[in-house]
Amino acid sequence: ALAKVNRIEFNVMKGAPMNSFVERLKENDYLTQATIATGSGFFNSKQAYKSLGFEKVDYLEESPKFQALLEHGPIFDGDLFQHNLAQIKQQLASSDKPLFNYVLGMYGHLPFARNLEVRPDIAKVDHPDDRVKRISNQFYYRTQAIAEYISKLKELDKNAIIYITSDHLPSILGENTVYQLDNKTNIALFFEQGENQDVTGKRYYQLPWLIWDRLIGDKFHRMSLPKKQLENLYFKRLAESMGEL
Repeated sequence: ALAKVNRIEFNVMKGAPMNSFVERLKENDYLTQATIATGSGFFNSKQAYKSLGFEKVDYLEESPKFQALLEHGPIFDGDLFQHNLAQIKQQLASSDKPLFNYVLGMYGHLPFARNLEVRPDIAKVDHPDDRVKRISNQFYYRTQAIAEYISKLKELDKNAIIYITSDHLPSILGENTVYQLDNKTNIALFFEQGENQDVTGKRYYQLPWLIWDRLIGDKFHRMSLPKKQLENLYFKRLAESMGEL
């Protein structure tokens, strides 16, 4: 994502097939599915995920099953993960093909609301900005949910490759609130055969390289592409999505 044509590349995609990591996995007989906590109108998702090549995309906000859960803001991560685990189990039970499973959550976004009856305050926070208290308690429940999710994924497949990343830290930096790192520094976890691997400093576009090399049994660590080559690939992929190649 180089932001050369739009600050958010998803917004310019038009749904035409593009050469992608997902497409390459499909060519090698993988099932591909995406479980998205938002609706299909979020950042032009419907067209973008179509271009990326996902066979099945599930938008939970558009499912009657999740309508009641939207009263307190975005769908809670634990509910998202529980739904996704059921999908994975169904896929694995019905097919011998390997599965690429992509999940996007939205819980923890502004205004940091949650169902206090189901998830009451646990963290005690002494801070003049009430958002810090709300975020701290959300993080408690979110990390609990993701720990359970990782554990169950490992039970389903001890050889699974699991990559989890944040988007960005909450943007509440101010005179009385500072982060140890800047709010655009992502937090990431990468598990291979149950063991946590260090991916510190890797760019998003380098993760498919890393995963692909793991899948084919190659331990080669690719470095970054030259800037000009990276830009050429960037424009070519977006042109493919727009149906111009």
